[in-house]
Amino acid sequence: MDISALAVMMTEVLQRYLMKTPQSSAASAGQQSGMAEQAKGLFELVQAKLSGEPESAQTLRAFEQAPAQQAGALQGVLTQRLSRDPGFLAQATEHVRRLMPGAGERIGAAGDSPVEKAKGAIADLFGGQTDGPEEKAA
Repeated sequence: MDISALAVMMTEVLQRYLMKTPQSSAASAGQQSGMAEQAKGLFELVQAKLSGEPESAQTLRAFEQAPAQQAGALQGVLTQRLSRDPGFLAQATEHVRRLMPGAGERIGAAGDSPVEKAKGAIADLFGGQTDGPEEKAA
């Protein structure tokens, strides 16, 4: 899985988790609860991995306060950290695969850029909605 696409996917999931956006209007309450727990696990992993670096931890705190506005900054931090830490990369990839079982295949397909593929996988997870939480709130 492409690291930049993984960082996009992680940021999108965390943004929706922090903003409490429903995963899908068609999903059952049990599925939503399970996805929320998976997203919480991803968030806790990111917190643990970024807490040791003051600038990264500050970026995560800013993201928690303003997810829509700080998404790009967090994506950058995640991309750098994932590329330097193979253990974090493996753990994050596993979290994303549990949240989005088809994400690896979709991202591995030819055609769109890795970011577009990541957005497509996020749309699959969130019931076909491609707009971000900040757009839905408007």
